[in-house]
Amino acid sequence: AGADFTHEMWEQTHAAFSKHNGNKKNDLEPAKTVRPTVSTNGNAHRVTFVRENRDDSAVWMVYTAPSKADAMDFLSRQQINKPLYYVVVETPDGNFGRDKDGIYQE
Repeated sequence: AGADFTHEMWEQTHAAFSKHNGNKKNDLEPAKTVRPTVSTNGNAHRVTFVRENRDDSAVWMVYTAPSKADAMDFLSRQQINKPLYYVVVETPDGNFGRDKDGIYQE
């Protein structure tokens, strides 16, 4: 089901299959992971939009921030579910981004 399939979703699905006598192909339980929380050190409101870049298949929404902490706070609040869509924040400490797979440093 992909990287966004949480352990909680698995538990709900498992319960529904059991309740309705469903047939499962396999019973691979995803790892229990902690979702990133919003940083208390940064301030997402300090992030400002700069430009949008596009090519034939991808979109980059580019922002700027005064610090890595601000960028991480902003990126932790972004929900991206489509492929080839990127949110990038340029900071003095480097560029940080988020796509459907999570947060990364360029």
